[in-house]
Amino acid sequence: MNQDRPRFGGDRRGPDEQGPAHAPCESGFQKARDGAVAWSFRNRGRGKRPDAIVTVRKLALVLAVGAVVLLWGEVAHWRSSTRRLGTREMPGGPDVTVVLGYKNRGGRANLINRYRVRAALRSQQGSQEARLVLSGGSVGGAVPEAELMACYVRNQQGYRGELVIEASSRSTWENIENVLPCLEDAGRIRIVSNSLHAEKGRAYLWTLRPDLAERLVKADEYRFGELILLKPVMALIGARNLRGLPRVLT
Repeated sequence: MNQDRPRFGGDRRGPDEQGPAHAPCESGFQKARDGAVAWSFRNRGRGKRPDAIVTVRKLALVLAVGAVVLLWGEVAHWRSSTRRLGTREMPGGPDVTVVLGYKNRGGRANLINRYRVRAALRSQQGSQEARLVLSGGSVGGAVPEAELMACYVRNQQGYRGELVIEASSRSTWENIENVLPCLEDAGRIRIVSNSLHAEKGRAYLWTLRPDLAERLVKADEYRFGELILLKPVMALIGARNLRGLPRVLT
């Protein structure tokens, strides 16, 4: 009889129910682990997406601000190129184009002076009688700006027309004052530089000789996209220098 009693702590399952005692627990643990791995793969990289979006937005903002600044520089130069012009040309006189020099180190014309010379040459296109006046002393180096520009226009641009070199000026006021004798017989007068600096020169001509300023015409110094990275800086400097000057002096 004692042999038929089940022993305490023994396995009370029948022969058909025998199997691993912890199988249900192991199956639940396996499912939880598989779920965690699947969630990890689904969410991999999601924590980095907000940082990437912020970076893209910052870059877009920088580009937008840069575009606005460049556009402002273009608009400022375009508007300046149309101001302080005259209304009366003198028939029969030559077209006189005055180029204002920029301080220049070294023995050859720098980027700004080369640009101003090219703008002057294209402004003269179509003129029957043209005179080119280069004005600028030795402000930034030993060689006067006018002489450096003269070498550039003769040797590299092939200019063979009438050329006047004024090599003693050390300021914009002196530029205009010293070239007055070259303007007396002019039928039309152009002053070439970057647009806001040229406007300053025109303002000085209105102050010194309003009768000659009446012959001022627009030069072909402004072109969209030309020196586009420098235009905002030149516009800031030019606007500061033009502050306080009257729009029209008669």
